[in-house]
Amino acid sequence: MIKNSNMYIITIILLLLPIIVSGQIEKDPLPKKKVEQSINKPKTNYFQPKTNYQLKTYYPLNDTQTKMNPRDRIGYIMSPNACPFGINYYHFMSQKFGLYVDYRTDFNVLAPGEAGLRDKDWIINDMDGFPTGNLTEGGYNVFNVGVALSIFKNKGSLAILYAGFGSSVLKYFEEYSETYTGPYYAKHSSEKNRNINFGILLQTKSPISFQVGFDSAVKGSINFGIGLNFASPNYSI
Repeated sequence: MIKNSNMYIITIILLLLPIIVSGQIEKDPLPKKKVEQSINKPKTNYFQPKTNYQLKTYYPLNDTQTKMNPRDRIGYIMSPNACPFGINYYHFMSQKFGLYVDYRTDFNVLAPGEAGLRDKDWIINDMDGFPTGNLTEGGYNVFNVGVALSIFKNKGSLAILYAGFGSSVLKYFEEYSETYTGPYYAKHSSEKNRNINFGILLQTKSPISFQVGFDSAVKGSINFGIGLNFASPNYSI
């Protein structure tokens, strides 16, 4: 009886063994496939920063961007009672430093007598004029060179101090008398002196600028100017 029961158990095990083995074979590829997928699948790092954004750096505005800088200038300059016609030019090589040149004359409009009657030979030979010994001052010829320094500036304006040296030439005219007409005047001589020139130049965002200055060896001393500013230059220093 016992042998029969053992035989039944062995028979059942032998019948079920192929089923158990086949079930294990079918179940094994799935976990293997899942393991392979998990190995090949790229890992997502949620703490890694995104690389498609570009960081921008902002710098504070410097002095050049917030305040005016000096500009080159050509202008008309005059000393009303000495040399009413003149021209000057300023060239700036940096935000602080520049050079200028200045020339003025009167074109003899301040000379005594009439412009067409100042020929000495005509006065003596044709008009029988004779000198009285009196000398009368005329106008000046003035030439200066110097440096210009920016001393104050903000967003809308700047002040430039300029100073230089040069020469002034004062013209003298001799007086001639004649019995019925006159007096007449002819060029006699000139007096040359060293001149010191300085003043203030004001520039704004407008293309027009103004200046006022002083000459040490010019009658009246004070000079005035108005000029046209150029676009900001490319500074050389």
